[in-house]
Amino acid sequence: MKHVFLSDQGQVRPYNEDAGGVILREDGQTLYVIADGMGGHNAGDVASKMVIDYFMREWPKQSSLTRINEAEQYLIQAIQSVNKEIYDKATENKAFRGMGTTVVLVVVVEETAVIAHVGDSRCYKLSQHQLRQLTSDHSLVNALVHAGEITPDEAAVHPKKNVLTRAVGTDMPVDVEVTMVTCDNNDRLLLCTDGLTNKLTDERIQSILNQHADLHVAAEQLINEANERGGEDNISLVLLSYDAGGEAS
Repeated sequence: MKHVFLSDQGQVRPYNEDAGGVILREDGQTLYVIADGMGGHNAGDVASKMVIDYFMREWPKQSSLTRINEAEQYLIQAIQSVNKEIYDKATENKAFRGMGTTVVLVVVVEETAVIAHVGDSRCYKLSQHQLRQLTSDHSLVNALVHAGEITPDEAAVHPKKNVLTRAVGTDMPVDVEVTMVTCDNNDRLLLCTDGLTNKLTDERIQSILNQHADLHVAAEQLINEANERGGEDNISLVLLSYDAGGEAS
């Protein structure tokens, strides 16, 4: 498996509330993480960093996940655990009251990617040059789209497009959504914050990924274009290429 993680402050925000990474265990199994601290809330950067700190601490202790249901249960339990840590910190310290974060996590078990997410950070799959969104945003506008009250085009410019219906750390417990998808050799998975998807259409993301075989070059172009189009938010992503039996790099 080849992968790259990049995070950029953007052009407007005074600091970066995103966090993420690629966490490799000794047995080679890898956890991919993206978290977006809730903008406009207290200490969003603290909440997103707590997610990464949790998995940096706990993932190396986890035994190898060899079955899909094991991976699913691990991801749900882990998000519930870090949700409690963030919730407790926010409850105990007034300076952190109301903080929260999105999260999207991926673990690959043989040829299956197990994806867990809360919020509007996304996971996409590029296969046979076609991009498909695998996660569903936990947001007010997405709920309105599903209810038939607004169109996807109206959602893209809706004044409340950043309002989340779920986040890690804001409630006990948190409702975690899990998705599974089969991967073939050279399929790519993209985990990203809305700092990217609010600026680039799915069609443009697909085009960039298809243009560049090198993951790092593709990731840099995605971030550069989001910045060129305003970069009002932090922009973070993990891009990985599935290779059955390949070494992590």
